[in-house]
Amino acid sequence: MRINQETKIEGDGIGLYPYQARFVDNYNKWMQDEELQAATCSEPLTIEEEYEMQRKWAEDEDKLTFIIVDRDKVLEGDPTEAMVGDVNLFLDHETKTAECEVMIAAKDARRKGFALEAMTLMIGYGIRFVKVENFFAVITEDNQRSMALFEKLGFVQSDYISVFKQYKYKLPNDRLDEFVQRLDKANIKNLDAA
Repeated sequence: MRINQETKIEGDGIGLYPYQARFVDNYNKWMQDEELQAATCSEPLTIEEEYEMQRKWAEDEDKLTFIIVDRDKVLEGDPTEAMVGDVNLFLDHETKTAECEVMIAAKDARRKGFALEAMTLMIGYGIRFVKVENFFAVITEDNQRSMALFEKLGFVQSDYISVFKQYKYKLPNDRLDEFVQRLDKANIKNLDAA
């Protein structure tokens, strides 16, 4: 999405970078993993298709994506070697609603709090800069880790879609200020100045 194409957010343990072409090779390698495909309900893409997807998403007003990097592993300013996952908002501007999605693809980066911090910052960013008022997540019934993550974020189960075996979780609106306050503690920079 154009709004975040020059934005870097530094949290306590992670950095969030816009999904730029420099991240595509590593991202494409991740998405060849069948476990990640199943967890994200994704199909593998060729490298050419992945570059095309990245270009389209950069201009798409309905998708907001950041690559998650481990701040401790960023070497000489190059975040591509420190990539651990991505975080997304799929936006419906008319209803000011966003579907939330987060993936920690690097197996050695799981269970370190990166997904929790990334989703917290992303929701705060969505509220502050995109004017989102309603957040939800759709999680397959066998993805216990994602359910636990979104419950820890304060989401509550609002529906079950039996045909897809998915739960829908919604973030209560009285929790939104917490996410903006957390974003306010992060360091938001222009990439050129980062």
